[in-house]
Amino acid sequence: MTTQPTTKESNMTKPASLVTTASVKVTVDFDALADSFQAIADAIRAAKPAEDAEESTMSTATKYRKRPVVIEAMEFTGKSMQIIEWLEANRYPFLIGNALEPETLRYPDQVEIDDSRPDKGIYIDPANGDLMIRTLEGDMRTVPGDFIIRGVQGEFYPCKPDIFAATYEQVDS
Repeated sequence: MTTQPTTKESNMTKPASLVTTASVKVTVDFDALADSFQAIADAIRAAKPAEDAEESTMSTATKYRKRPVVIEAMEFTGKSMQIIEWLEANRYPFLIGNALEPETLRYPDQVEIDDSRPDKGIYIDPANGDLMIRTLEGDMRTVPGDFIIRGVQGEFYPCKPDIFAATYEQVDS
């Protein structure tokens, strides 16, 4: 790597001492740099003790099959009363507050001065009437045609119909 100091003067009307700037021209030999990184990587590999065969397989992709679990789900048709009742019966309450500012929403029995954010619940987006489900991952929009899933730990979340069809099949009750 070599450097060559240069100066550059501006055509501004200020005194030259105020507008003179210094710049540096840098030339990099990328092939030499790549060779240096390769030599460092080789040295690290040579100094590293051999790993167990089991540990070394973790650096490659491994195939997994999704465990067969039974979930509950309802298709959201746009008429939300049945789904709201189902969610509320499973401790997903309708959140209250200003839905235009979802961070202000709270549980019905939560006092206003308690500024903790509920980690689950439902509300209606006033901008378009969509059903919103608050999850640990954030607020998720539910539109007609989506399925609402109750997961294995009792959590609720929406699922697009194509994903639902590819992942789940109906079981006999």
